[in-house]
Amino acid sequence: MGIEHSTPLDRTASKRSMRLASSLPAGSTYPNNHNGGPPLEDECEHVPEWGKFGIRTYFSWKRAYNQVWKSVPHAIMLRRLQKARACGLTYEEYTLFLLDTGRYLQPEDQEIIAHIIGQRSTNQ
Repeated sequence: MGIEHSTPLDRTASKRSMRLASSLPAGSTYPNNHNGGPPLEDECEHVPEWGKFGIRTYFSWKRAYNQVWKSVPHAIMLRRLQKARACGLTYEEYTLFLLDTGRYLQPEDQEIIAHIIGQRSTNQ
């Protein structure tokens, strides 16, 4: 019937689609109404931080880990570090042995220290 007039809204939409088309990789075929964003349906299933199993176990272990490694008083940490260096071990190795056995290693415990040092190469 008559001449179609383009409204300012139509012009902005066409400018957006031209910008989108210029930013698309060559050969990609998106429909005209596509905004170029990621797909709404994930191709892989989202796995939360605690994994596919119960959330309670995750937070129990996280709390226990923080109590052992992050809430140690500074003076105790320095004392353990000094004893670890005297034995030739790292702070983590010395503390793990202490937590596992409840026993402080001494430089005279050469067999145990040699065993711990020997495990370094297999763990790394």
